[in-house]
Order: sequence, then C-alpha cells, then structure tokens
Amino acid sequence: MDYAYRGTREGEWNRVTLQAQAPKDAAAVAIQLFFGPRAARHRLVDDISFERVATPAPRQVTIASVNLHPQGTGSREKSVELFMETAERVVPANVDLVVLPEGITVVGTGKHYADVAEPVPGPTSKRLGEFARKHKTYVVGGLYEREGQVVYNTAVLLDRAGNLAGKYRKVYLPREEMEQLAPGNDYPVFQTDFGTLGIMTCYDVAYADRLASRCRRRGGGRHANLGRR
Repeated sequence: MDYAYRGTREGEWNRVTLQAQAPKDAAAVAIQLFFGPRAARHRLVDDISFERVATPAPRQVTIASVNLHPQGTGSREKSVELFMETAERVVPANVDLVVLPEGITVVGTGKHYADVAEPVPGPTSKRLGEFARKHKTYVVGGLYEREGQVVYNTAVLLDRAGNLAGKYRKVYLPREEMEQLAPGNDYPVFQTDFGTLGIMTCYDVAYADRLASRCRRRGGGRHANLGRR
C-alpha cells in the first residue's frame, strides 16, 4: 500500500499525486479515500488519471555510524573527544553522513543531564562541525541542550561546511528522562545535497506518527536514528 502525500492547491481543488512502482503483472489499482472526523460532510473527487513516468535515477548515499561507550571520562569535553577520535579512526573516506549516538556529552561522565547541558550552537556542535568540515560530510550527534532553565535531549545536524544545519529536540521521552528533561514539540526535516533528512531518537521510533508526519510535511526522506548509548 502506498500513501498519496504530495498535494497542491489549484483554485478550489486539491490535487494529490503519487509516484509508485507498479507490482509485476499488476492489472488493476484500488484507490481508497479516508476522511477524518473534522472533514467536510461532502467531498468531490474528480479527474483520476494514471501516467507512466521514467524510473528515478539511483541515489546512492554512504552512511557511517559510530557505536562507542566511553567509561570514566569525568567530563563532557573528554567524552566528545573520544567519539571524535574514534570517528577519525574508523569512518572511511567519502562518507555522506556520519551518525553519532544519543547523549554523547553525558555517557561516561558520571554526571546528570543538566550538568552537561549547553547552548546550541555551542562547544559540542562546534567540535562536530570541525569534523564535518574536515571530512566534507554531514554529521548528526546527540547532546543535551540548555535554553534558559530548560534542558532538551537534542540532535544537531552539521553540514559539509561545518555549519549548524538544524536541530531536533526529542519529543517522546521515556520515564527516566521525563523527570529531568523537557520534550520537543516539533518534527523538523532538513534539506541536504543527497535528499531530505529527518531524525528520530531512540524512543521516538515507537510512535508511528513521527514517520507519518515527516512524510506528509516534506514528501518523505531519510531518517537518522540515534540509538541508545
């Protein structure tokens, strides 16, 4: 089943389109329309048509992830540096995206989230940006962001030039985080030179509305998942 998520307004009509690969030997198409409780009582559907389109060109993206659990570092800076040293050693050349885990600023420090929280942009995003610029790659990494008295579990995205391209604040917090962190309230997606990128962090993957929201808003994309430390 495919969902038609691309829509444009044309006068009084909404045009909805979908490009999908037809199954082998398919001879018919079933179209289903669902209207939510807030939809108007009467809807008109007209001008349903099909058009053969060329197969999209392949889009190859190389992604590397770093799985590391530092021990006894005692500081945010030392933990982050261990991740950077590991990435320097193991990430191959010509990678499009490097994904670091959730909470790289707290793991191994023995500290609480608030103890290592920092602004964004800040020292950790700057360090990730240095790596991104050196290797001409996008980088995603999880840290703890402080905004005033509030702390978020935040993933930052750095572009190939090392600039902060965006951030995502984890929306779905498990019980152990609820007492110390505030949830995010937005589902941003980011434009890269290889496609649209969305971020889900750990517990987020248990909620299907995350993926559906991204597809509806920007027409799908790739999703970097920052797993548990």
